[in-house]
Amino acid sequence: LTYLNSYNGRRFITSDESSSLLSYNCGNILFSYASSIFRHQWTVNASVQNVWNAQYQIVAYRPMPGIHYQLGLGVSLN
Repeated sequence: LTYLNSYNGRRFITSDESSSLLSYNCGNILFSYASSIFRHQWTVNASVQNVWNAQYQIVAYRPMPGIHYQLGLGVSLN
């Protein structure tokens, strides 16, 4: 189980620094479980992205998604 938090400060989007994107704080929770079944290594991953539901933009006028989820399954076939 992991919690990751990132803070990005204000970023200027014009060369004369008259306009900027607001700073934002974004948190992610990650869970991973691995087990050996039938002589193969299996991994299950789940994550909750943007747990604080921050409204932010990385590129001007292109809003990023609010809270969202990911689920993954992996297998090693060696």
